[in-house]
Amino acid sequence: MVELKKELPEIFEEFAEQRKNSFLAIKEVKEKEIPVVGVFCTYLPREIPNAMGAAVVGLCSVSDETIPDAEKDLPRNLCPLIKSSYGFAKTDKCPFFYFSDVVVGETTCDGKKKMYEFMSEFKDVFILELPHKQTEAALQYWKSEIIRFKEYLEKKFEVEITEEKLREAVRISNEGRRALKDFYELMKLDPAPVKGEDIQKMVQGSKYRFDFATTPGVVKEVIDKINKDVKKRHIKRLRKGKCTIELGLILSDVATNYERVSDHCSNIAVCLIQMQDSELEAHSYMNHLKDGEDLSFEKQVEVFAEKYNLGKEKPSK
Repeated sequence: MVELKKELPEIFEEFAEQRKNSFLAIKEVKEKEIPVVGVFCTYLPREIPNAMGAAVVGLCSVSDETIPDAEKDLPRNLCPLIKSSYGFAKTDKCPFFYFSDVVVGETTCDGKKKMYEFMSEFKDVFILELPHKQTEAALQYWKSEIIRFKEYLEKKFEVEITEEKLREAVRISNEGRRALKDFYELMKLDPAPVKGEDIQKMVQGSKYRFDFATTPGVVKEVIDKINKDVKKRHIKRLRKGKCTIELGLILSDVATNYERVSDHCSNIAVCLIQMQDSELEAHSYMNHLKDGEDLSFEKQVEVFAEKYNLGKEKPSK
């Protein structure tokens, strides 16, 4: 059986609080004997490692702080993205790279090929050879690469990735994409209910969270609380003649869309948990959370509820 890395690196103490938290989060994943697959590119079909219960993480490459370290090995004229990626890997400043059991690379350019060559000296690296034409022959070649990757995972981690598990992973991924699509649709409203900056913060912040399965449930609870507050305020404005029925109907549609998104998130969360625990009974688990029996869950709800609090109503004149 492959031995998963679980100990923190010595450089751990040098990092800022956010990075320390991310180290602890990924360490908890590894303590549960969950394999971690690190990726740099979106070409990787994440459903394959997901089907074997692995955590798939995007690796750090968005800062120039590690470029000087990378230039000790790599040519200075390589692009900053490659040097940043390699620098984070070499210096152990990316917690996700450090705990990755394998890094999946891809042949998108000659620079990355050289980077993976150096990287393979201190980390297991699997290279997906990308086809460079859109032909039937290229499609068959890509299919053979995907199968080769699946077989590599099965051999390395001593697991079997069945068609049933793959289909379930694909189904869950598609549910996630539909939920995101519903969320993005809300941005068509005028005015937009959230700022683009907030969406970006959410996307970036998610890289440092590994309780993906519980986070959607937390968001659902917060959205439900906000919606209840919004509806109560609307009824008060109607009674005072400060709002119209027509605007109220629009508000109701917006609130319903938010609730629909949160329900999608909740369903996805339960499916993700069930991939790790096949004996989980969904309804009992959700009732357990709603009854306030999970203190960790309740604490997260409080944090998010405070963050997205609508504020106190202004007193009537």
